Amino acid sequence: MAILMKAAKTPVWPTIGIGLLVGCAIGFLNGGMVSVMRLPPFIATLGMMTARGAAFTISGGQPVYSLPDSFLAISLARVGNVPVPALIMIAVFVLGGLVLKYTKLGRYTYAIGGNETASVLSAIGVRAPSSARSSWEW
Repeated sequence: MAILMKAAKTPVWPTIGIGLLVGCAIGFLNGGMVSVMRLPPFIATLGMMTARGAAFTISGGQPVYSLPDSFLAISLARVGNVPVPALIMIAVFVLGGLVLKYTKLGRYTYAIGGNETASVLSAIGVRAPSSARSSWEW
């Protein structure tokens, strides 16, 4: 995304949005490999490290510097004595906590992450319990 801002002169906020969409797409693909293709989560996550390799290739293995001043302004901005990135982090944590605590999605997330078999027995939409995933698991 830094190269997109620097080389293509894309404005900061659309670039941040594109970065979030790319991250969501990679996460969706990773989740699909685990649930649909029934790969072990560790292997799927390790396989997605190719995105890191692609970033290394695109940047030529060099750090990206001289980002636009509008991007740097976000990291240097303050509200009172508190940096704006810290406020953004707090807002994301609070929003995530509220979603996990008070929504159906949050309850399902905890259930599936905590005990996949119990989630299946509770009629939560999980493809299959991990014990029935495949015959070649280690």
